[in-house]
Amino acid sequence: MFFDKLFGKKGRIEAGANMPAEENMVSMSEEELERAHDRDFRACLKALEKELHSSESTEEITMGSLRAACEFYDAEFAGLLIADVNTEAWSMAANYNRITGQHISRYTKETESFDGFSRWIEAYGNNTPIVIPDVSLVKKLLPKEYALYERLDVQSLIGAPFGEKPTGFFIIKNPKRYKTIPDMAQMLAFVGMSTFYLQELQQDMELLEDVPEEEDDGAVHINILGVPEVRVGNKQLDTRKYNSAKAWAVLGFLALKNKEVPSRSIVTSLWPDTDPDHEIENFRSTLYQLRRKFKALCPEIVGRGDRGYGLNKAYTIIVDAHEFDDLWEKASREKNLPQKVEYLKKAVKLYRGHLFNDQCSEAWIMAYYHHYSKIYSEVIMELLDELGKYEHYSIIHEYAAQSLHIQPGNLRTCFWLVVSTYFISGPTAAVTTMNSFNDELSMEEVRSVISAVNSYLTEHGKPVIDVDYGS
Repeated sequence: MFFDKLFGKKGRIEAGANMPAEENMVSMSEEELERAHDRDFRACLKALEKELHSSESTEEITMGSLRAACEFYDAEFAGLLIADVNTEAWSMAANYNRITGQHISRYTKETESFDGFSRWIEAYGNNTPIVIPDVSLVKKLLPKEYALYERLDVQSLIGAPFGEKPTGFFIIKNPKRYKTIPDMAQMLAFVGMSTFYLQELQQDMELLEDVPEEEDDGAVHINILGVPEVRVGNKQLDTRKYNSAKAWAVLGFLALKNKEVPSRSIVTSLWPDTDPDHEIENFRSTLYQLRRKFKALCPEIVGRGDRGYGLNKAYTIIVDAHEFDDLWEKASREKNLPQKVEYLKKAVKLYRGHLFNDQCSEAWIMAYYHHYSKIYSEVIMELLDELGKYEHYSIIHEYAAQSLHIQPGNLRTCFWLVVSTYFISGPTAAVTTMNSFNDELSMEEVRSVISAVNSYLTEHGKPVIDVDYGS
């Protein structure tokens, strides 16, 4: 679990230079302790400012604030714990361990649920620091919380809340000095959080790809016909930049459902062969990471409502699969041929490839896959037939060639590619095109296409083609 990694191993850390050690602080009066704290507070901030004054690295500033916290509190560990209230999950974002020297500047993929952290949630809501000078004090009152501290060898703890971008706590594990005074933790939480947010924003923006902007309609376009992608204006994020099969499965599932779905239903649909109780935790982790990856493009793209999880209704969301269905329905009803052709062209343009780029082995998606594959066959054949009435052979050739890359072996598309090639480049080129289908079509299918092509040519007063397709 990530909390085990978060708090690391046991050990003693020597006091920072020129700061009172733990044993010396015990004999101090309250007034002496306050004076010492104020002096060290100013000295720590001055040293941090000197160290990072000329730094332009957000990562260096974030890590500097964590190291400073460890030095000031004579603590074992300092870290940024980022929370997502919507998914009820926490994840480690950045940390520094004075014993191991280990530091992680980017969040891991591991998360923990809010279970057992009700007091922390309340503290965040009230913007109140968590101060635990001795964890044994919470043993009877908060046994679940204490059990976690005991497992992770926490003797004392300070947690300073921050938010809302991002939301979480600046954590000090096992402070030996000033363990009841969270002022420095609160100050460094602001420094660490602010610079970490900028760092994450920069990294997230690097994931986004610039694409030609056809029309900035202000909508979030979720495209799952072909390589899955999400586009807003001229920025997009796709599977090449964010390679998480589970995250895209969740997003695609919710896009196709177009309604809120309970988490258990999502889990049993997407991963039916797993233990639902265990997989719900994995789902929460997946959703946590998904929301963080998309925060620069469309923050909180997935949210939780009264009936479960769904796409954020605050956005205007356009799913290409739904748009494709709508265009086919309009084309099927349309009596005006030019308008019908326009609907069909728009539908073909939307269909960049099969659902999820043909990566559809899971049971839940197969019905959708076959549905859209079947409709695409009908759309492209209808479009080619309509264009054929006008004998627009150059346009027919373009659509037929593109379609066969998506759906090779469609006999009607093969027919129109050979016919259009004949009228554009002549019979020899048409024969070459016909021969290119030998690896995709059976002998019977080849004969069927040649027969249809020659019938068409005869009707148009053209010499037929002669293809040696064997006996």
